[in-house]
Amino acid sequence: MQQGYLCFEGIECVYSRLDDGLIVTPKNESDIRTMFQYCHKTNFFLEYQNRIYKKSVAYVKQIIPRGDNSFRFVTKYNVALIGEYNVTGFTITGDDIDVFFSPSKYFFRKKSAGESLDTDLLYDKIKADDFIFTYSEKRITATLYYGNILEKGIASDLKIHPHLRVEFDSTSNINFIFGLYETIVKFLKLVRYQQNINLKPIELFGPTETHDKSILGIMYSNIYITKDYRKTSDSEYEIFKPYINQILQLVSDDQDFSIRHFPLSEDDSYKYDVQRYLSIFASFEYECNKNSEEYLQQNDELLRSVKNDLLNCIQALKKNTANDIERTFLDNARNRISQLGTQYGQEKKIINAYYKIEDIFKESITFLFPHGFKIKELASRLSKLRAKIAHDNLYRELTDEEARDIRFMEVLSYIMLLKRAGLKDETIELVIGAVFHCNFKYMDFYKN
Repeated sequence: MQQGYLCFEGIECVYSRLDDGLIVTPKNESDIRTMFQYCHKTNFFLEYQNRIYKKSVAYVKQIIPRGDNSFRFVTKYNVALIGEYNVTGFTITGDDIDVFFSPSKYFFRKKSAGESLDTDLLYDKIKADDFIFTYSEKRITATLYYGNILEKGIASDLKIHPHLRVEFDSTSNINFIFGLYETIVKFLKLVRYQQNINLKPIELFGPTETHDKSILGIMYSNIYITKDYRKTSDSEYEIFKPYINQILQLVSDDQDFSIRHFPLSEDDSYKYDVQRYLSIFASFEYECNKNSEEYLQQNDELLRSVKNDLLNCIQALKKNTANDIERTFLDNARNRISQLGTQYGQEKKIINAYYKIEDIFKESITFLFPHGFKIKELASRLSKLRAKIAHDNLYRELTDEEARDIRFMEVLSYIMLLKRAGLKDETIELVIGAVFHCNFKYMDFYKN
């Protein structure tokens, strides 16, 4: 546990650093009462020093008093730098990097393709790929490489690990660095299709007085858990390889799309409750709205003359009333009538979305519904279940039939997201087979 001294709002304190924050204690007992005045403070930067890292920065989300006259500073992230240096990149490693960019699969494929390995992986590395995208109007390059097993000397674990080295223009903006890191983490969550990610603290690098590229320090936001970890997954780099740039760009451009409906891990993939269903439905509607011309709008040509007559009547009524309440009512009525016939209801949204991507679903539907299904009946069940949960405060365990229907909605939503990222239909079939095990396309892919 790292310890040291810091000054907070003029109060001299000692601290000990935890993985998710700082324990801060005023040096003078008389300052404890003063510290309570700052417990309302949230979302701020705290700079401090220690013997090794001359510049440490914590983004503090909140301050919580403890029972021993100390205060817990809960942090969003922490950065520890050896000095006032600009950062030009960082390196990401950890379990989910190992799984998605599996070294065993990478080198097995190279061997199967007859490619020789001339690199000494103990001391050198192989560059496998470059991914390029834009974040916050800056060009970002992420390089995937394998090797450098003894990079940390006797502290190395003697295993081959993939490294993702992310580089950008020199910056001292810590928020930019963390935002970029979060974007890449969200990309990993999307392709791994899970919420929990186990990564090591990232190493920050940049130029110093003596070297063009030196390790400057670390940034961390979550605890790295050392445990037995599943080292393989069907959803992996080789399937996504042609589209990684596009997916990274989608995640960078659309910071608002939610992944709260993703399972916590692959082991939780089949666990559904009412809250998760609401999140899945919200994700589906979000994708509909992101591509409304494709999924929401319908032709109102047959109703247009009737609508125009009604809108003209409302306009005439509005001219003849000076009552503000009535005018507001007429405005609302006009807006509602304008939308009628141009947008689908919830059931029709599901039906329309399914028909738009039916070709991708063809083989998977027999796995999801082995006894057959009718899309209109399925859409009706999904819509009614959502209404019961939202309006009747339904909270119970879901039936097997309901869970099966929800899985269809989950796959549908993921397909729509991948199509928005620009993946081709045949690739999306591979992906949903690997993630949801609802077809054999991905198994054929690995055989070939």
